[in-house]
Amino acid sequence: MPGSLNTPWSWGFVILISLLFQAGLPIVSDEAYFIAWGKDLAPGFYDHPPLPGWISYMLRQIGEALGLETHGILHRIFALTLGATSLVLVGARLKALGAKSSALIALALIPGYLVLFNLYLNDTLLAFTSLVFLLAVEHCYRTEKGVWLSVLTAGLAFSLVLLTKYNGAFVFLGIVLALTTWPAGRRFLVTRMLAVSLIAAVPFIWHLWWNYNQCSINLAFNFGFRKSGATGYGPLWLLLALVVMTGPVAFLAGFASWKNRALGEFGFFTRVFLGNLVVVFTISVWLRDFGVNWGAPLGFIGLLALAEQDRGGGFETARKIGLVLSAILLLPLGGLMAGLKFDLLRAEDLVSVKKAHAADLHLDIASGALTDALRPLVAGKVMASMEYGIGAGFDNAGFAETAVLSRSVYGRNQDLMTDFRALDGRDFVLLPNSAKADTKLAARLFDSYEVISVKTPRQSYEVILGQGFDYDSYRLDWINPVMSAYYEQSPIPYRACFMDRYR
Repeated sequence: MPGSLNTPWSWGFVILISLLFQAGLPIVSDEAYFIAWGKDLAPGFYDHPPLPGWISYMLRQIGEALGLETHGILHRIFALTLGATSLVLVGARLKALGAKSSALIALALIPGYLVLFNLYLNDTLLAFTSLVFLLAVEHCYRTEKGVWLSVLTAGLAFSLVLLTKYNGAFVFLGIVLALTTWPAGRRFLVTRMLAVSLIAAVPFIWHLWWNYNQCSINLAFNFGFRKSGATGYGPLWLLLALVVMTGPVAFLAGFASWKNRALGEFGFFTRVFLGNLVVVFTISVWLRDFGVNWGAPLGFIGLLALAEQDRGGGFETARKIGLVLSAILLLPLGGLMAGLKFDLLRAEDLVSVKKAHAADLHLDIASGALTDALRPLVAGKVMASMEYGIGAGFDNAGFAETAVLSRSVYGRNQDLMTDFRALDGRDFVLLPNSAKADTKLAARLFDSYEVISVKTPRQSYEVILGQGFDYDSYRLDWINPVMSAYYEQSPIPYRACFMDRYR
């Protein structure tokens, strides 16, 4: 391959992966769930801060105005737009730092970047808002004009980070730690950065007040209910996060910083990069765990640090390694998903019967094959599922009334949005997770029921047609155990709880 074609070929690979993901990766599980948040315009949601749901609501409203029958297409376009915008923002800063325009391809070839900006996830929004915050703070640090406007911009950007996901605070802590390492940084920390923090605190305090009046649910879920099951290998998980979310960039930036340490030329982004590494390493040791997705913002920070430290050849090395790494990690994944989606592969030939049934179930909901088959049965009834990703698929397919019957700690947004008292006596169409319907469960939940079979080209599904939902039985067997296991065990104080309606 001629050297002059290296960068165009690399951009072609980025486009190929994006097309493969958009065509082959169905909207399921957590992505479907965050899209489903937008069904109701609410001040808050169960799992995380509300910004993903607010944006989803806006996109769903636009989609309905355009006549789109299912939701998710505009969300994917929105994610791609955020990815393109991040390239523009980083490209402008790279140019100012003296890096060649071809250096930008190193960012686009990071595996985590290619995944996140092809999906609508809260981690996608976290990566983008963290980038905007980082660039706004750096501009605020160096500018002498329009200081208060830059302070306001940085403060609002940080508020968006906090309203997306709590671990966005890692970036803030990394910046604060970096600012303590030189005199001008310390002066900035107690002047403009303090003002930035106070501005960001205003909407975040409102968010905390909402939590205080709603079981402190976001805080309780993230810091109480959900137990990650720490492996004891936090630093190793952090290493994996760096590989996925920064590709070779963080490692090359760290190596270049070490080589240049004697020159005393650590710029703003390099200091922030090193500060963030200290923060995330400390957290990985403290928690004895580290989520790969927690490293979502680190690719941007590492790339800008590399631009400050590179003395030639670093970005070309990053491009080559990133291309190979992304090809190894993403081409098989994209090919596998495309093969399953377009029936070139069968799930039962790859995994156990139970897992194959679950895979087919999600694929058939995402494609519309199962929802179309269920739609004639649902008129005037409640469409119910037993897992939040499946319930989200029903919401996104446009079913007017949905419910999720689950004891899991995850995806319990129905606790806020669904009042099961109002469903007493209603007729349900219940799609179980398993291949066989649980008739004992049906007998407990409904006055009477019927099990029928619904077929798609992939699979046959047993569906429960329940007549007369028994709220008292559901409260006893499902709501009370959840309240005892989670809400009543919350380590975070609160004044009121939406679950009080069931006491």
